[in-house]
Amino acid sequence: MTFARYLNHTAVVQIDAFEQGAFGLSDLIYAWRNETGEGVTIRWQVTLTNTSDSNTGTVEIMNVAPEVARQLEASFDAVIKGSIRCTLALGWGQVGTPDYAVPEVVLSGGVWRFRPLVRADVDTSTVFEFGSGLQELADRVLLNDILSSVGVSYGQAAQFVAEDLGFQISQAAVDLLNEAANRRGLTPEQGLVVFSTGDPGRDALDRIFGTVGLQWVLDSQNVIRALDSSGVRNDLPLITLTPASGLLTWETVDKDGVDIRALARPGLQPGQQLAVQDETGVPVGAPLLRVERVEFVGGTDTESTMRVVARPRRGFV
Repeated sequence: MTFARYLNHTAVVQIDAFEQGAFGLSDLIYAWRNETGEGVTIRWQVTLTNTSDSNTGTVEIMNVAPEVARQLEASFDAVIKGSIRCTLALGWGQVGTPDYAVPEVVLSGGVWRFRPLVRADVDTSTVFEFGSGLQELADRVLLNDILSSVGVSYGQAAQFVAEDLGFQISQAAVDLLNEAANRRGLTPEQGLVVFSTGDPGRDALDRIFGTVGLQWVLDSQNVIRALDSSGVRNDLPLITLTPASGLLTWETVDKDGVDIRALARPGLQPGQQLAVQDETGVPVGAPLLRVERVEFVGGTDTESTMRVVARPRRGFV
């Protein structure tokens, strides 16, 4: 993949209403697309981390027609708080060319603040501030008792908690939980905590994953994922960044970590393995890193870049 491929970037923003816990069921309210570099101006700032804290984003749509802004405002007034979702997808290349890449979701989550029309000189902007799991992680408690019974594995317990909170959990996370429990000699009847109605959902997940030495995160689409004991998501491929593939600036931080700026790679996720190399192929920082934080910043009227902080894999427990 060459540097030139990432110079023509695209963006899609979708606003929909969804029912908590009804996976995949939603009603489209409005969508904006810019896949040619012309037309609607979309600007964004998104932060993803490798912790269980919420991923957050801000999207601005410039000069939205007043009637559309009123339609959006009416939609927000008509639904339960937290049940409007904003999804930002980014891509590269022009439609119909070999370099075209279908826009990938960078962040999808509940809108916690909506500003229909913000004026700045002659322009207006419609602003959505949103994040993955903001409402659920801040406010949700377990609605049901989750008891340790014969045959209930750590993976199943996490599935029960996730379902109770209205989240999905990846099968890879379930499998990793069970593998980690087996390595530690923990059977489904040993060491599994009992959760009661009213317990904070975040605490329940922390205790299940922490008991077997793992960490959970929410990905950019509100799915619970697992980091292994080295802090890595093994369900994602290794990505190599070089100046030829969009690496712009870099510096080392702490011991063998890196802080880099590059043309945005929409699929990059916290926990993903990353190799960074200079123009001669020499590794920057450790030869193999894990992404801790990604910030996507850009607009269809400007550049689309990312800042990445990555550090060496943790030693295995």
